Amino acid sequence: VVQGTVPSPAWELDRAAWSDVVVAASAIFAETPSLRSGWVELASEEARVVRVDAMGSRIAQPESFVALYAWCDAVREDGVRVFEELNLVGATPADLPDRDALFPTLRAMAARVDARARAPVVASYAGPVVFEGRAVVQLFAGLLEPQLDGTPPLPRPGVSWEQLVRGGPRLGRRLLPEGWTVADDPTTWPDDLPGAYRWDRDGALARAVTLVEDGRVVDLLRTTAPRPASPGELPESNGHARGAVQGAWNARFAHWRVLPQRGLSERAMRTAVDRERRAADVDEVLVVRSLQAAQPGTLERVADAVWRAPDGTERPVVSLQFIDADRRLLRDLVAASATRQTVGYLAGNSAGASMGTTDGLASVASVPAVVVVADAELVFPGPDREPDAYVMPPLGNPADATR
Repeated sequence: VVQGTVPSPAWELDRAAWSDVVVAASAIFAETPSLRSGWVELASEEARVVRVDAMGSRIAQPESFVALYAWCDAVREDGVRVFEELNLVGATPADLPDRDALFPTLRAMAARVDARARAPVVASYAGPVVFEGRAVVQLFAGLLEPQLDGTPPLPRPGVSWEQLVRGGPRLGRRLLPEGWTVADDPTTWPDDLPGAYRWDRDGALARAVTLVEDGRVVDLLRTTAPRPASPGELPESNGHARGAVQGAWNARFAHWRVLPQRGLSERAMRTAVDRERRAADVDEVLVVRSLQAAQPGTLERVADAVWRAPDGTERPVVSLQFIDADRRLLRDLVAASATRQTVGYLAGNSAGASMGTTDGLASVASVPAVVVVADAELVFPGPDREPDAYVMPPLGNPADATR
């Protein structure tokens, strides 16, 4: 019988003060006339989840976070929509940026969208792709987690186990180049980020686990549901059952880390990128800084990106769509920076959902700040809708810019 209680964090959201910040921040987007819409929203979750079972076990632990989300977009005359979003997560309100830090960030965000809305269209691209900042987290979270989720699939009439798991997680599969490692530990967490836990949704004790060694899958994130493996089985949970209180629970990332065999200096990274550029015979390299939300297991549309020339000059990318980008793309990783980043984000409440905005599972990624994929293919996705399909109201009143 397990009896456990984790103390709740001591903080309180000043709703009036933050309401003023959100309204003023949303009004910043009205300063850029080319934007179609823009807003900022803030949400806080202060909850204590208690699990009691028929054996008399009782576990209580807090699940609290504060999340700030910003969005702005523009629709070009040809019907192509360009956009950018900002996701910030903190353990307490004090962990979010204040006005002096937030407002310049939003103005820069609006300026990038305006620049992309006026940039020339590039029909296609094939060559190296540099992922920076948030895009690195999105790359690994989107392509790695589905290949490390050991939750067994639900049985279906007339379908064998081999058919159910075909293409899914498999021990021994190469996911990353030689020397790369992936690990997860829900019990260790940065002080300013939320999400650590001692017991998962099943009531199992959270444990650190190494998932990938030397580029190959050596273990899976597991719940209490046993998963047949080859050889033998993985019968025991390692405490990674996560999900909304109401709904299905899957084995999910918590505080995960991706470590390359070797991290390169800034100078060595520039050399590596230029080497791949010359091998692909392209004049400029695509640098991606954020991606549109996609179904786990795939990469979809580029959100914030630039073309970078060998001399370091950059120009904005309107929009591009990845072609057939799945787990196999990770094998083409050829360089990673020695500089690392620790990023808090909200994973989707269900295993098939993309990252959340102000709702989801508080998670933390520790990954290189920059990685390089040797070869990827992208095409211009075309217009999102007819340019005159509808008319949005103007962003005149700051109160109208919030929701």
